[in-house]
Amino acid sequence: MPAIAPLPPDEAARLAALRGFEILDTPPDPRFDLFTRLAARTLGTPLAAINLVDDERTWYKSTLGFRPYEPARATSICAHAVGLGEPVMVLEDAAQDPRFADHPMVTGPLGLRFYAGALLRTPEGHALGTLCIGDTVPRRLEEAARQTLLDLASGVGAMLELHRTALRLHRAATLDHLTGLANRAGFEQALGRAVAGALRGAPCALLCLDLDRFKAVNDTHGHAAGDAMLREVARRIGATLRQSDLAARLGGDEFAVLLPAPIDAAGAEAMAGRLLEGFAAPWSFQGIPIPLRSSVGLALCPRDATDAEALLRAADRALYAAKAAGRGCWQAAPDPFGI
Repeated sequence: MPAIAPLPPDEAARLAALRGFEILDTPPDPRFDLFTRLAARTLGTPLAAINLVDDERTWYKSTLGFRPYEPARATSICAHAVGLGEPVMVLEDAAQDPRFADHPMVTGPLGLRFYAGALLRTPEGHALGTLCIGDTVPRRLEEAARQTLLDLASGVGAMLELHRTALRLHRAATLDHLTGLANRAGFEQALGRAVAGALRGAPCALLCLDLDRFKAVNDTHGHAAGDAMLREVARRIGATLRQSDLAARLGGDEFAVLLPAPIDAAGAEAMAGRLLEGFAAPWSFQGIPIPLRSSVGLALCPRDATDAEALLRAADRALYAAKAAGRGCWQAAPDPFGI
């Protein structure tokens, strides 16, 4: 039985750092494939991979020659490298190492004999995984080759940092800083994609809502109360939606909820009702009860509009109709021609 991989002393912080990159289970990326090709070509091996060691599995971001699968973390060779913490772990002949002699990668069809894995470290020093090379015959790793592998691993680390920075910049550009929901820019991007899908046969729905008498909350209780109310609204909306739905704060007390396919009129109407039910629970600020009510307008694509701007106008018309009907209710988009 293969040896159990040791855990590094910073395991909890390491896993938190790994998940902070939000790269696990992402699609193939040619920028990372470049490094596996370079490693194999430069160091003369038929096998190369970039892998990340999660709590229960080792996940391959890029592979060359290795079969892309997810070995259990407990017995993963790369998890051993992470657990040992050495800059490069080398197995000159895995079949002669008692830890790996009966490992499936050694005894199975791959027939792995040589392995060298250079750690991928964050700037804080946490080992996320390895850039590794392998061969089906025993071999040594000379010092020059070892340094080359380290240099390439450093390049992979830079790509990981670039990925994380891009995520942060995207969030800064598309998220509302007060509520954590999408902002108008992020919402418009998602709305455009959903409308395009609707025109290909996957209908979507849009709900627009704002808070009833929100200005009075700011005027009476101050902007701190208003901000707290907006955050509470975001929380309640988020607790109601499906995982695929998108909530956004468009500005002030204006919110929108995008319901992508699969959705129909009955499902959208049911969601509008559930959102209003979510506002019914009491809310208070610093011990002072404050009513939290909303009106909701609903529009469907392509039923009510066939482009993003028109769909937003249709949902706005429905919102105004809900306010005219007495507030605290939802309305579907009225026919723009009054038919």
